Amino acid sequence: AGRVAGTLPAPISPGVASQVLDPRWVMILSGFGIALILLGAATWLLRAGARRHRSHAAMPTWACAFAGQTARMQYTASSFSASLLEAFPALATPARVRQAGEFRTIPGDRVLRALVAPLWRQVRAAALALRPLQQGRVTTYLQYLVWVVLLLLGYLSLASPAGSR
Repeated sequence: AGRVAGTLPAPISPGVASQVLDPRWVMILSGFGIALILLGAATWLLRAGARRHRSHAAMPTWACAFAGQTARMQYTASSFSASLLEAFPALATPARVRQAGEFRTIPGDRVLRALVAPLWRQVRAAALALRPLQQGRVTTYLQYLVWVVLLLLGYLSLASPAGSR
């Protein structure tokens, strides 16, 4: 028990405690903390009251500083993307639909058409070809495991150098 008590830190002497916990500093910091809490609460209450009494004036929707806009002049996703699609023709070939009061672009995705779709078709064909191997029987899966382990052991025994046998 004496060895354990020797490892504990020494208690704080009364002189040190009075310097650390000076009552004047405790009072000053407590008053400062209370004042901050009261100031925050007052600010929150004033803002909540201002939000409640704020009136919303009826105004027209913002229309790029032009109030006489018609449906034909409205911006659409096609109108924003048209310049990007024209800047990068190697990535997308947009088909444009221009009719009275309508402008649309229908982008053709070359990456999807030339890379992703053929790759997906090959993966799908391989998965369909391997589907009969998955029959849902535990004994079949255990047989697969035993055969793979035996094949790997055979490969390791044949591939090892002649001097290590």
